[in-house]
Amino acid sequence: MWPVIAVLVIVVVGGCSFYWYFQRQSAREVDFLREVGMDDQFEFALPSKEINEYQAKKAELHDRFHSGPSAPKPPDGLSDNEYELWWIRGMPEIAKKEYGTALLKRAAADVERMQLLQEEKPRAFKLFQRKVLSDSYWASVLDAEALVQGEVDDVMHEARLLADGFEQQIFPEAVRFKHHEQMVQQQAQKAKDEEKMMRKQAKQAEKKKEMSAREAEEVRAREEREAQKAYEALLKEEEEKEAKARKAAKCKSGPQKRKSAKK
Repeated sequence: MWPVIAVLVIVVVGGCSFYWYFQRQSAREVDFLREVGMDDQFEFALPSKEINEYQAKKAELHDRFHSGPSAPKPPDGLSDNEYELWWIRGMPEIAKKEYGTALLKRAAADVERMQLLQEEKPRAFKLFQRKVLSDSYWASVLDAEALVQGEVDDVMHEARLLADGFEQQIFPEAVRFKHHEQMVQQQAQKAKDEEKMMRKQAKQAEKKKEMSAREAEEVRAREEREAQKAYEALLKEEEEKEAKARKAAKCKSGPQKRKSAKK
């Protein structure tokens, strides 16, 4: 009996030790990932804003052209996919353009997520092979990849509804659209920066002008003060000369008076 109990105790203690060691190692992995700027899950999400805007535009176009008593009646026996194909391709060209633009914006937002995943997956795979990356993080990267693939399939399906072959063009067009959008944003930012610089230069020029005017006023006032001082010095000099002349004249007339008195 005692050997059996001893074996059970060893098994339980060994299992607890292994569980403790596994939990400790997992905690260390999470701490390391946080230190290098990575959490235990790959943060990823589809572009919900563009997806919702596209779905709202699609619903709006359907209500605009295929609802109400005057709307055209679809052929009998259409499946859901056939019905979508019928009403989308039956829209006016201007409505198709609205539909295509909304889908293109959605695909362009998907391109950003695809680029993010293309950058992250090789890096994560290297760390995962070296046992640095946790299983949960690598699994979240694979989940993100599956999510993107599902989104790509949905976009290509929606593009196929608009026109045959458009599903092969939608993402190349989205890349060009994104590049054009970035160019427009860069030009807008450049124009904004140039306008800011011009305002700054104009402000500096105005400040310089004000300083020049102030300096000119200070120079004029200083010149006036110096001129006033020079005038006052000249008056003082003339007064001193006059005083000396009167004193000299007085001294000269004194002896002459005494001589006259003696005679």
